[in-house]
Amino acid sequence: APVTAAVDVPVTLDGTGSSGTGGLGYAWRQVSGPAAGLTRGDRAAATAVLFAPGSYEFELVVSDLAGTSVPSRVRVAGRARNAPIPVAAASAPAAAIAGDLVLLDGRASTGAMRHRWTQVEGPWVTVEQGEVGVFRPAVPGVYGFELEVDDGAVRSAPARVNVVVKNGTEN
Repeated sequence: APVTAAVDVPVTLDGTGSSGTGGLGYAWRQVSGPAAGLTRGDRAAATAVLFAPGSYEFELVVSDLAGTSVPSRVRVAGRARNAPIPVAAASAPAAAIAGDLVLLDGRASTGAMRHRWTQVEGPWVTVEQGEVGVFRPAVPGVYGFELEVDDGAVRSAPARVNVVVKNGTEN
């Protein structure tokens, strides 16, 4: 699919490069983003109409006589009248020590009025929200976070960061 597409204009999601044994079955579906229309979801080339600006993700699973494929995903940015979509950019230290403050940096994001950090992995912590998110891990582990930004109307695709937290005595 194209990386960007205009809102209310049909977009072709192309799975014609798929291969397998015997006749192929196709199953397209939308997995994230604002509402979209999806037609011909059972064919190699499906059509999507993006109803609003934002980040959309579609998934294709192909089946043949041997079974079903691993899902393949494509992300499409829906734009209205050439308006840019906010882009989340997240960074964090690769490693930290339990008990220390850890900063999650979203300042490189573009088009953002608001920043929202969501923990997606690891021992639960409270994250202070903002352009720079802050958390204090109590125990070692891998902590994963996603940042989404919005401009008041359109939300970005998520950007993910991981922080490996160790005890102060670990190397």
